[in-house]
Amino acid sequence: MLKVFIVDDDDIIRKGLHVIVKKFVEDCEVVGQAADGELALEAIKVLKPDLLITDIKMPIMDGIELIKNVKELKLKMKIIVLSGFDEYKYVRETFKYGVKDYLLKPIQKKDIVELINNIKIEIEKENGEDIQGMDLELKAKEGTNLLRQKMIIQLSQKSYSDNAELEKELKSLDIKQTGNFIVTILSIDNYFKLNTKEAPDLGLNSIKQLINEFETTCKSITNNLIAFKCLEDSCILALFEGIGKLELQQRLSRLQSDIVNKNDFTISIGVSNGFNNIYDSHIAFEQVNLAIEEKFYKGNNSLINYEDNSYERNKLEEPKIDKCIDNFLGAIEICNSKGIVKHIEEFLIYLKESKLRPNEFRKSCLGFISRVVAVSSDFRDATNNLSIEDDLDLTIYLKEISTYEELREYLVSEMFKIAEEIKSIREKKSKKIIEISKKYVLNHFKEDINLNLIAEKVFLSANYFSNLFKSETGMNFSDFLLDVRVNEAKKLLANYEYKIYEIGPMVGYDEIVSFGRAFKKKVGLSPSDYRNIIK
Repeated sequence: MLKVFIVDDDDIIRKGLHVIVKKFVEDCEVVGQAADGELALEAIKVLKPDLLITDIKMPIMDGIELIKNVKELKLKMKIIVLSGFDEYKYVRETFKYGVKDYLLKPIQKKDIVELINNIKIEIEKENGEDIQGMDLELKAKEGTNLLRQKMIIQLSQKSYSDNAELEKELKSLDIKQTGNFIVTILSIDNYFKLNTKEAPDLGLNSIKQLINEFETTCKSITNNLIAFKCLEDSCILALFEGIGKLELQQRLSRLQSDIVNKNDFTISIGVSNGFNNIYDSHIAFEQVNLAIEEKFYKGNNSLINYEDNSYERNKLEEPKIDKCIDNFLGAIEICNSKGIVKHIEEFLIYLKESKLRPNEFRKSCLGFISRVVAVSSDFRDATNNLSIEDDLDLTIYLKEISTYEELREYLVSEMFKIAEEIKSIREKKSKKIIEISKKYVLNHFKEDINLNLIAEKVFLSANYFSNLFKSETGMNFSDFLLDVRVNEAKKLLANYEYKIYEIGPMVGYDEIVSFGRAFKKKVGLSPSDYRNIIK
């Protein structure tokens, strides 16, 4: 796995690179980001990435100064420099420090992906050339702690093929093969949300602070801590031996309290079952990963024992999902804001009761929204009007939400906004439809028109148009048409040039009887009586 560190004072570029690396480069993880060279340098000392991607011009410490300092650390690390068109003289200066690769802004996705893949091949080749006498040399060079960290990863992934070779390695590192082992994982809550415009480096600072606090907590049990390793997404993986589970949990609980009291972030912790053989480490690592995932349902600042929870997942039933979506679409159809919110909550409760893993939960939410967008033009229009995130942004945003409750609040809030926007869109559309309908009647009342004809003109069913007209105007369409025709007839009756039998066809009635009946229904008098009164 290639570890990448990104440095750029432009928040959009930094996050964009993060997305590209995570989504389009295989076997690659972004272990950290920073907005200036000074913060980056401190983090690089701890995280030791394989690849540094850095801007040239930055505040506090620029890219050139950062590269100089990094070279002094003698890390085996590749560097990619980002620069503007007018910054080549600065890029040239970085060549003195071994930089070979640079990219011009604006950065194209295909260019950065191709370059990183080439660097991966180069590193693999270098590692292959060095592998032969690496054992003793690496131990001398990197030290026992680093080798123990690598051992943790090997054990967690069960990525060793030769037990005899592993046994020899364990002995050389003074790690017992049998004993009372426990694995823990510590995860910074809402890590992705810590980096804001107001505090762009809070996430990096939180990693450093967590490491410091963890090391302080473990000082009194140094002999029990075999090793710990920083992982992607701001986690610490630790392997203990010879300490009781209750005592370890008490220490970790105090660590949580210290973190809350001293910092602007919280941590959640997963604890495995105890095990007696080091070769069973991978089982314990799976357990802590499952345990820490329970934070999604339990909330932030949780300490979660693997054995205290059930991990049985229920398979989602398509008919139930279809029913949830149908109910949701039904609420959209009648523009029921409360119903829209109610049905999204019903869907979320169903997912929660199914005990989905967090990533599956998020995927199901995205699938729900995608299906609704595909079917409902009103929903689609509302999301466009509100500038709701597109699929890629929404995927990233949902991933950054760490608990069920946060996700529920976010989706309910967004669905309520969308419901209100749909209502607004519908009201505007309805008013426009009624305006068009009325205008058509005023221009064509002499013709043979009726509700069905007008509904067809505005592309609605007769029943829907009838209800819409009544709801918008307070009167039936037939009454409105009658009003228009009778009012026009009154004007014509006041003009004695027209005979009464001539006026009927002029206002849409071909037969004198129909005209007389309609006029009397509205006015209470026959056309002739009305004319006599207004003489």
